[in-house]
Amino acid sequence: MENQNLNKIVKLSNNETIAFSEYGSYKNQALIMLHGNYNNKDSFLYYIARLKNTFKIYALDLRGFGDSSYLNPITSIYDFTEDIKLFIESLKIKSPIIIGFSLGGGVALALKLLYPSLCSKIILLAPVSISGIPVYTVNKFNKRVRCKTKEELITHPYSRMLEDFISKKDKNAIRAYLYNSFKGSEELSKNGEEERKKYEKAMETIVNSWLKVRNLNDVMMALVSMNFTNDDSAGFKGDGNIKKLKEKILIIHGDNDKVVPVTCSLQTKKILGDLCLLSVLKNWGHNLLFHEDNSIYKLVTDFLKSEIIEPQTKF
Repeated sequence: MENQNLNKIVKLSNNETIAFSEYGSYKNQALIMLHGNYNNKDSFLYYIARLKNTFKIYALDLRGFGDSSYLNPITSIYDFTEDIKLFIESLKIKSPIIIGFSLGGGVALALKLLYPSLCSKIILLAPVSISGIPVYTVNKFNKRVRCKTKEELITHPYSRMLEDFISKKDKNAIRAYLYNSFKGSEELSKNGEEERKKYEKAMETIVNSWLKVRNLNDVMMALVSMNFTNDDSAGFKGDGNIKKLKEKILIIHGDNDKVVPVTCSLQTKKILGDLCLLSVLKNWGHNLLFHEDNSIYKLVTDFLKSEIIEPQTKF
């Protein structure tokens, strides 16, 4: 069946159940979309509308998000990766393209590093750092240090604030937090009354997705401790898996990102060199999902067609 949203679930061999939506024709190249933290599969609705006539799209809820199960707690970014591997194998999807946003970007990259032949090209939108997301606290000596334990994260004011939003189902607080986090992108996404209404509707899907999050502190710990590099200076031993990458990837990042700073992607570019095609979007924040700007879609489609992309920022 073509160009329809078929909401489905699949039970994996690890007993987790993954919820997903399907769009497009089976005759087309498969494309899997992986959402960010606190989000769900609906966060890609803008991209789906643009790409569903060209690709066979699978938009997933990661474990512990949306309508997917959360039987086994996440302890590492690689737990998500194993789920995606089992998903691809269960549905017998052949060489899918992977697009990952934020957390989903880290999952997509990890999949390519561990199972390079399982997927074809990967595109990372404002991806998390390959050496972990730093969260800082103040120790007993009044010194600012990076959180290293789950206990430190659970008691951190930031984590407690977010957990409070979710436990109280405080949509107004979640909405305000999102608008502040996305600041720098959202004004580019609301040109005209019709587009503003579409944007507000899309934002509301994200607000609602927060209410289904069941893995808040587990995912935060996984993000803090992940390290694909050989550098242990951040306090978590690196596994060096980033050196396994042999194919080019595309990263798109906003220069005004307040959630995952663009320096994270600059670090990845520095390590990978020519294997990383990095395009930095001027005056964009973390929200690379809700917009009608043609430039970002051109970057995606050009990369998928294997055309050469000239980075917008020189290094």
